[in-house]
Amino acid sequence: MRDSLVAQAAPADSCRLGDKDPIIPVNNARIMARLIPNSTLHVVDSGHMAL
Repeated sequence: MRDSLVAQAAPADSCRLGDKDPIIPVNNARIMARLIPNSTLHVVDSGHMAL
């Protein structure tokens, strides 16, 4: 029950990642976005520090 209440109360979050990032693979960002309630994934055409 607590988890469902936390998921409902959690603010929307945004995961942003560059598709040419040599440090954090895009698949990691997809997993992170899936695990964070109310999140969206934004993959941009850039590297690690361009965001």
